[in-house]
Amino acid sequence: LGDEDMHLLRVWNWKIKHNVTDSAFDDLGHAYPGCKPWKAKAARRRIEFLSKFKPKIGHCCINSCCAYDGKNKDLDKCPFCKELRYTPAGLPRQTWKYCSAIPQLVAFYRNPDIVEKMKYRHNYQSEEGVISDVFDGLIYKTLREKNVTVGGVEQDYKFFSEETDVALALATDGFAPFRKRKQTC
Repeated sequence: LGDEDMHLLRVWNWKIKHNVTDSAFDDLGHAYPGCKPWKAKAARRRIEFLSKFKPKIGHCCINSCCAYDGKNKDLDKCPFCKELRYTPAGLPRQTWKYCSAIPQLVAFYRNPDIVEKMKYRHNYQSEEGVISDVFDGLIYKTLREKNVTVGGVEQDYKFFSEETDVALALATDGFAPFRKRKQTC
């Protein structure tokens, strides 16, 4: 990256770390005349370009009952609360942003330092009777002893047997990711 892009990333990091508003960020050029006057919107676009990472936007129920994807992708109203999906103008009433894990994992494997850190799971040695890491858990240990099955066909390798395999987990405790928190997911 060039000096200007590195400067942008440092300033953007400062913005995020200190919860600086877009309006305040836009005024940085006035407060510090030597600082390139980035606007928050332009900065986001540049960082998106540099990272080659762009969140996708999905539709969801106005009450956060469901996302309109998978089996719900063609619905015009919520299957739970019956609220309409679209405004009279044809726009979604509520949206959410999501980021696919795949581009992030690809980026991780392009960085030699992160590749070394990601070998932690493969190299981790569990101590009998001691739980000090997620990789000491029963589900993970059970999967490591089980062959992978794809489309009903058992493969000749086990879960997490390769150094480059990645273990992903999702834990939730009832959360409502949208502003109108009448429902939890």
